[in-house]
Amino acid sequence: MADPSASGSPTGRRISWTARLLAPLALIATLLAVALVVSASMGDDDGSGDEAAQSAPATDKPEKPDKSDDEGSASEETYAVESGDSLSTIAEKLDTTVEELEKLNPDVDSTTLIEGQELKIP
Repeated sequence: MADPSASGSPTGRRISWTARLLAPLALIATLLAVALVVSASMGDDDGSGDEAAQSAPATDKPEKPDKSDDEGSASEETYAVESGDSLSTIAEKLDTTVEELEKLNPDVDSTTLIEGQELKIP
């Protein structure tokens, strides 16, 4: 009869090299999946998920008010940031450039636009 301690395992069974390799990889994969779920859920400020934003139909370019009415007025035109907006998508919607938006909004961090945030527009 074979001695169980000779195999190097307390139960007397040998653990293959694939099992030794795959067990930690499975743990790592599980941890990565949990991290992705957590980071995705932290991105939802309103809890509605991204499905609504992705399925919303594309809108036409917003109409710009006639600037001739604003002569002598100190009010500025603004744009309310929508879900999924970036400076480049806003510039495209308003037929302007990212550089122009950045020039008018120097205090705005383009990497952290917040839904509802008001941006000055040309």
